[in-house]
Amino acid sequence: MVFFASRSDSIKQKVVRALNAAAITPETAWEQFAANIRNRAHQYREDVDSGAEAAGFIDVDGQMTELGFRFLNACERTRSANNPQPIAILRRALLVEGDLLAFLHYVHSISDQAFRRDELRFVDRDQMRFQSFEYRVHLLDELSETLQVAARSRRRPGRQRPPLEGEFITLRHLGLVGNFRIGIGLEINWPAVYGAIEMGLS
Repeated sequence: MVFFASRSDSIKQKVVRALNAAAITPETAWEQFAANIRNRAHQYREDVDSGAEAAGFIDVDGQMTELGFRFLNACERTRSANNPQPIAILRRALLVEGDLLAFLHYVHSISDQAFRRDELRFVDRDQMRFQSFEYRVHLLDELSETLQVAARSRRRPGRQRPPLEGEFITLRHLGLVGNFRIGIGLEINWPAVYGAIEMGLS
């Protein structure tokens, strides 16, 4: 899990800018960075627990499942969670146990209906640039209000993510989706999706 990405508003970037400007000492920088980790430790634990439960790696009591042990053993054998075997287990687990396969089918169906009516929907026609935020809002509206298969999460304080950002980041990291395209919306890598499903957990 990457705790601090290279977002421009991350604590890491703020500390680096302050250090470069000689506004703080290296000791103060470490203190600020460590304090942020400590303050957010509970949130990280909740994120990791809910993700592991969604993948079927732990049960509702927080105990590791057979699938969780299989993933852990694959990580230990290959010495990385990013090697092909652990990634294959994680892909299939999230698609099947985490219902991301159903999510991708809903996204495809909603997108198909939207673009059949207007191929240039969600496009800034002056610059011919796809407006992914408006597209994501449409997807979430359809998922939560029309199909009633998704709940809207409570808004957290701080920087607001675009709708469905967590799902898209996860799917992109696993190589299951690409970017957004005019007339298509989210590019879904169907061969990789069904390859992960068919591969099973042998």
